[in-house]
Amino acid sequence: MYPLYSNKFRFFILTAITMVIALLPSFLPLYIPIILIAVIGVIILFLTKEQSILYYGIPFLIIYQLYLPLNLSLTLMVLISLILFANEYLNKNLLRYFKAHNSMKIYFFMLLIMSCAIMYSPNQYLGLKLTFFSFVGLISLCLGFYYRRKELSVIKVLDSIMIIGLPIAITNIFFLVFPELELEFLKSRLAQLFIDPSTLRMLNNGEIFNNILDPYKAGTFFINANVASVYFGLLFCISFSQMIDTWKFRYISSTIIFIGAVLATQSRTGLLALTVVLLIFLILKFSFRTLMRLVLLNIIIVVIVFSVTPQSIIYNLIKRLNVDVVGNDPRVLIWDFTFDKIKEHPFLGLGFGGWESEFPIYALRVGTDPSFPPHNIFVIIWSWAGIPCLILFVLFFINLMITLYTKYTNSKKDVIYLCGLGCIIFVIVQGMFDNFFLHNYSISTLFFFIMGLLLYKEEAEVNLTSETRIT
Repeated sequence: MYPLYSNKFRFFILTAITMVIALLPSFLPLYIPIILIAVIGVIILFLTKEQSILYYGIPFLIIYQLYLPLNLSLTLMVLISLILFANEYLNKNLLRYFKAHNSMKIYFFMLLIMSCAIMYSPNQYLGLKLTFFSFVGLISLCLGFYYRRKELSVIKVLDSIMIIGLPIAITNIFFLVFPELELEFLKSRLAQLFIDPSTLRMLNNGEIFNNILDPYKAGTFFINANVASVYFGLLFCISFSQMIDTWKFRYISSTIIFIGAVLATQSRTGLLALTVVLLIFLILKFSFRTLMRLVLLNIIIVVIVFSVTPQSIIYNLIKRLNVDVVGNDPRVLIWDFTFDKIKEHPFLGLGFGGWESEFPIYALRVGTDPSFPPHNIFVIIWSWAGIPCLILFVLFFINLMITLYTKYTNSKKDVIYLCGLGCIIFVIVQGMFDNFFLHNYSISTLFFFIMGLLLYKEEAEVNLTSETRIT
């Protein structure tokens, strides 16, 4: 069906080799630059074909990011997105995007409110940094619009992202079985390409602690396994939406691998989000009889997966789902603090750095970790810039869901839009218990790029809609 699929497979092999490098012994100080030079050379040769950069190069960078050797938390993907964003501005395409897409308008005004919140924030530098991280969402959204304006195939682009993401998913499953190798990877120089070097340095020096150090959890490119589950969840939405439409082997196998990668994170909310997305996909796509058959098939798959999974891993997951464990989760204390602060500062929030200065006092009083963040993407938005920013953030998600659902129904149930709905649901469900999203490059660029691909409206389509309303 797709003549370029063989090239995608070659690219999958290339990225798989890159991941294997991470597992090599770190006592050979010269192997990393030598092999990286070779890999870069192969990529350059590969990308000499027409449109290969857009179909394979950019998806590769969206998945792997590649941190620049600077004292800034900046990746090659973000840098390229900024350049393309500036190019679209100079060509006056940004104004066209803005007029055509309500989602872009809402997000833009949300960024304006965040920028204003910097002025009254306790930590203005942190405000600038987090606002820039959030701005990356806007430029990634416009990158998706750019792809559609260039009339590139959405299916081919998403296929590339799915295949290029498989090596990370496979590695994440591998690291769950062999956690000592994940620790070796985190200490290797290669890891600094895929994880923020400053964060990685603090983790390895013991200055910060995160759950990737838990031998029963795997995160690979994420020091927080819960964030990793969102990442693999987005990739799952791509493969599963295509699987239930075509039932091709590459989509079936990719779906199984991404489910395994999500489970390897041992994230309870990741498991919940995965279940919710699965159910919604099946309900929206199939008749009741077909749905029952698929439920039976899923039960069989789950039984097979659990039968080959080490008992210690299953025991740890069940233990984490225990009612007592969930009830004693520190998130309960965190959210008690949140409700009290919302009563005190409802409109403006705490400002950037406000949570970091006020929560430790409460945490020491109740006996929990003073470094805990809000663990909720909606709470963290409120804490940064108050109720106005939170309202726009909620409206942004509502607009995304309404637009994609309308496109899904109007297109006779095209699974491409089902993929977008799944991504939104996964982010919201996981985001109710964790804070990531806007200030994580890997999640932000992937999510907003997919939204840009699916939300894009041509000018003629917008004009036609306006004329219909006037009539």
